Amino acid sequence: MSEKRKQVLQNLGGKCVKCGSKDKLHLHHIKYAKDSVKWNDKSEDSKRVKEALDHPERFELLCAFCHAEHHDAPQSILDRYPRPKKKIEKK
Repeated sequence: MSEKRKQVLQNLGGKCVKCGSKDKLHLHHIKYAKDSVKWNDKSEDSKRVKEALDHPERFELLCAFCHAEHHDAPQSILDRYPRPKKKIEKK
């Protein structure tokens, strides 16, 4: 993991905002801008990491399971990831 990615994870709290997991964290866009890196951009993750460093308000951290669940992934995808032990209630 790159130092920049470690910094992004730390800046965004280091855990999934839905369940608190610290494993398999994904950068999830919560706000797209004209210059945002699109989800299907096949370039290195470094563009998304740079965007998250420059604009942390556009992102939240989700573990792989919560990210898949958020996007209504089919059960076959959800089964690939460990189910979180708890959910965090958002205020």
